[in-house]
Amino acid sequence: MKKSYIIATLLAALCTFSAAAQDEFRRIEFEPSVGIAIPGYGGGEGFKAGVAPSLALELRYNLNSLPMSMGLEAAWTSAAVTRSAIDAGQATSNCNSAALSLTADYYLRRGGRTAFFFGAGVGIADRYRLQTDTDYAYNLLKHAAGCVFTPRIGVEFWNHLRLTLDARIAGRDYSTVEFRIGYAFGGGKRQ
Repeated sequence: MKKSYIIATLLAALCTFSAAAQDEFRRIEFEPSVGIAIPGYGGGEGFKAGVAPSLALELRYNLNSLPMSMGLEAAWTSAAVTRSAIDAGQATSNCNSAALSLTADYYLRRGGRTAFFFGAGVGIADRYRLQTDTDYAYNLLKHAAGCVFTPRIGVEFWNHLRLTLDARIAGRDYSTVEFRIGYAFGGGKRQ
């Protein structure tokens, strides 16, 4: 019974936010973003997950009738794991993925100084792995195509500065949790 009250309260709050008067927004915005990625899978016994880079470019279309935006995102992410062994030296594996996704975000209180959002993206990913060992030998393993699903939440400040927390799910070794900061050019309220 408690769950029903919590869900009803959340739905009422969501309806209140979406029913508020919507301001006119510039339709198109472009956001480059950079951040860090942490592997969702640590590589197994003896492996240690490491922080790796995450880069993305996103073109979004803001809907004025709803507090939503729809977009196209191109992203590159690396999931780094390291294994150290006394007899075998150190080996590093970077599981990289380049993805192209369709995205959608829903904003809570869009237009204010601070707007929270949640959304998701679905698309395709080109996945490949680079392995190094103590001899600094790079071994490029074959490419493999796959699907990618990216749920995300975040906050947007002053209609331009965005902090985003993503979970990029692209296969066991290629899935990451990412924290990115980006700046949206265009967009914002119309004067």
